[in-house]
Amino acid sequence: MLDDPRVRSRLIPVLAGGVTALLGTGIVLTHRAGLSAGLALVVASVYLLRRRAGALWATVALLGYVSVRDVRVEHEPWEALLAMAAMAVLLANREAFCVRLAPRDSQRAAWLAAQTGAAALAAGAVVLAVARPDAPLGGLPGAFRDDLALLSMTSSPFGVATTAAWVPVVLGVVGALAFLRIAWLLCRRPVPAPTGVPLEHVARLVRAHGTDTLSAFKLRADLEHLTSPCGEAVVSYRVASGVLLVAGDPLGPPDTHGALLTSARLHAAGHGLRLGVLGASEELAGAARAMGLRSLYVGDEAVVDTAGFALEGRRVKKLRQAVGRVERHGYAVELRHHETLTPAELDELEALSERARTGAPERGFSMALESLRGEHLAGSWVVVAREAGGAARAFLHFTPTHGRPAASLGFMRRDRDTPNGLIDFLVVRAIEGLRAEGIEELSLNFAAFGRYLRAPASRAERVAGRVATALDRVLQIESLYRFNRKFGPRWVPRYLVYESRMSLARTGIAAMRVEGQLGAVLPAALAARGRG
Repeated sequence: MLDDPRVRSRLIPVLAGGVTALLGTGIVLTHRAGLSAGLALVVASVYLLRRRAGALWATVALLGYVSVRDVRVEHEPWEALLAMAAMAVLLANREAFCVRLAPRDSQRAAWLAAQTGAAALAAGAVVLAVARPDAPLGGLPGAFRDDLALLSMTSSPFGVATTAAWVPVVLGVVGALAFLRIAWLLCRRPVPAPTGVPLEHVARLVRAHGTDTLSAFKLRADLEHLTSPCGEAVVSYRVASGVLLVAGDPLGPPDTHGALLTSARLHAAGHGLRLGVLGASEELAGAARAMGLRSLYVGDEAVVDTAGFALEGRRVKKLRQAVGRVERHGYAVELRHHETLTPAELDELEALSERARTGAPERGFSMALESLRGEHLAGSWVVVAREAGGAARAFLHFTPTHGRPAASLGFMRRDRDTPNGLIDFLVVRAIEGLRAEGIEELSLNFAAFGRYLRAPASRAERVAGRVATALDRVLQIESLYRFNRKFGPRWVPRYLVYESRMSLARTGIAAMRVEGQLGAVLPAALAARGRG
């Protein structure tokens, strides 16, 4: 098992962190080799668990110091041998600590760390000067040694005698805070640099390989893109909550998807991030499981067969009534190609979108667009509902799915003072209009955990369905499912891919954050707590 690089890359940091924490705790309890060295090893163990290269070299240096001190001061050769053995194991497995700051960031971190240390020494000197105002100038070297010993808590807790009892406590706290800041500066997780992949290149890949109904949403301006070595495939992602979260399936020839997902995993690991995929297809979820990843069903796309849709029969009676009611209010619909919209019309629709959101942030990540503007939207459609006076009061935006006669809903907006059923009316007219454009499949809203609501297969899924219903007021889970169900769609499952059971919660939080749901859940939870 240890011959597997994936196992080694996870197991070695865990073992190294555990051993380092034990050594550091032992030093703290016995005060051997200096209390500060023990505390430093305990802190370093946390960063070793996170595979930080900075923590590796700091630990090697600390263990070297401990081993020398054990021999020369403490006269404990066996403890020195243990420290040196730990150093040898760390150095032999240094490739497992793959999280490194970029050279420029390392230089800046080292400079800031030096500033922090100098500031702590200066603060200590001031404190000692106040505590010992009668100390002669010739005693500066001794004062410096006392300052350094107090800040680093060397030899024993606050083991340097002073004339003021509060001095060791104050300088010990200053030293601890300075040390923690230095540790964070040198061992923190690096921020991935922008990849610089132009949106035009991603748009070209969307047109060439965008057969998935979510492909066009990779053209969001807030995504970064990682390409294959030859540039023929791409994954689009955003970093949130310590997770590199990929939006949907990779773009490119199917035989490149596995290698590209592996590259994304390595890219994430090199920055101390977990890997996740939101909105993965059933095929990608299966390929991810074969790579050792895990997947969780998170809901369904509602895909309408435009040829089979009709406003006839008892099943669509309420839908038919809604369409008739809106028509009696004098509303009319126009279907426009995006490139035919004038700047004034785009301004009108953007203003409508702002009114509909009422100040709330834009939601969406892997299954929605964030703007109506951009040349990359050429070939998409806008379906606008106008009232009798001609003003736009609601609209839908659909993106094409290249390589197949399908389209996906990217926007759905309406003014709040419009009649009930206006969106139903718009969807019906969109189905009819896009059917005339040759579109055979229309992907509507994503229905989160829809299977748990319509056909739970186990007791756990029934419980999950009840939870989804309880959260409907905040997240509109059941409401969106019921809305989609009106149009008689087929349900296409989508998955959340994550690395391990331990990373599921973090990946789920990241997914909620990028989709704009976390901001809705937390205020509601706090409000409910306040009412209780």
